Amino acid sequence: MFSPQRFMEQVMSFEYLFDKLEHQNAKNSRFSLKQELVYSFNLFPELLKNERLSVEDISDKIKEIRCTIVHGYMYYYDFKDNNEAKRLMLLLDSLIRNMSLCSSVTYAIPHFLIAIIAHRFLMENYTVMCYA
Repeated sequence: MFSPQRFMEQVMSFEYLFDKLEHQNAKNSRFSLKQELVYSFNLFPELLKNERLSVEDISDKIKEIRCTIVHGYMYYYDFKDNNEAKRLMLLLDSLIRNMSLCSSVTYAIPHFLIAIIAHRFLMENYTVMCYA
């Protein structure tokens, strides 16, 4: 479950969902991965309520790990004992889950309302099924 390949899959999934939800920002070449992560984590602040690090620090660490993998400096055995990378992967999983819920209703409701609705559904442990 915790591997560099899986981490890259998560980053790509995040970028796809971000493009789907915030197409104008995603098209902007000055809006980097770090800025996309900060923007998205700020939409779902409940994901970071138990974190000691700021949103900017977490986003920067995710970006650094991505760059390290892309340039070939991190391998499977590096993830084996890297608890920080595992924690960041779990955070990315939670963010992707929340963003997936939002992407199903994006066309009808403004984004700040989507974040509120998603938060209420997740906090009340409702199961939401989206039909495409």
